Amino acid sequence: MAAFGIMVACSIVYAFIPIMAKASRPCPPFLLVGLASAFEAVLSGLIAWGGGDWQMLSVTSNDTLLAILAGACVSVAGAYLVIRGYDYMPIWRHQLFILIKPLIAGFAAWIWFGEMVGWTAAPAFALMAAGLLIAFNGWGKGSWHGAHILVGASAFYALLPVCLKIAVDVVPPFVIVSLLSAGISVLSLLLSVIFERNRWFSAWKGRFLWQLPMLGITNALAVWLSLKGLELLPVWQHQMILLTKPVIAALIARVVFTEPLTRRYVPAFLLMATGASVLIIFH
Repeated sequence: MAAFGIMVACSIVYAFIPIMAKASRPCPPFLLVGLASAFEAVLSGLIAWGGGDWQMLSVTSNDTLLAILAGACVSVAGAYLVIRGYDYMPIWRHQLFILIKPLIAGFAAWIWFGEMVGWTAAPAFALMAAGLLIAFNGWGKGSWHGAHILVGASAFYALLPVCLKIAVDVVPPFVIVSLLSAGISVLSLLLSVIFERNRWFSAWKGRFLWQLPMLGITNALAVWLSLKGLELLPVWQHQMILLTKPVIAALIARVVFTEPLTRRYVPAFLLMATGASVLIIFH
């Protein structure tokens, strides 16, 4: 029961991340990601240092570090697109796209590592496609406005575990999180200097001084809970419990932002969650 309690807490904490990110507008996207990731890198690094994990880097190959850097690049792209997606649709639709990540990750692993996707991909794709059609009101005019942004975001985030596959077996988890967050922070801040520097002062709000650190700390806590859950549960159970995150996020957004929930949400989520479950359980 303790393991399931940890994973329920993990889903709740993860569900707050899109809420906090949306509440941090109008902070420019790259600046938001860069500052929040800096706090996450420091916190994760201190945890890794307390556990003596940094010594493992002395036997780490360049390929492993390059894999983490690649993970940082796809994370920056994914985070930027996720934040842009808040401008186009409510969180309940926004979070449904997170459910297509296992499908994209499966195909990416097939291309790069030769891992077989298997027959489960076909019904999973059909169920997820049906769920998205319901969520976005079929092919109605304007109903898919901004959907391409979140498809791109899901694709980039789905590549993250593929990039980190080399690192997970040789580098302690919190060292990976710290290095990954540091890379995300540096890349995001560099892009912010290039593309957003004219908006820094006009968009800055005093509340960002506590919102951005809290966002980084919340993400680090979610990662820690997720790692603890992986120690106690099989991967398929771990991933199945995390499927509750979009529901929790939608309910929180309903309270915080008074975003309406339509009748299409329940069948759309059930179809997409079932499709994701097929991949998780049978892949």
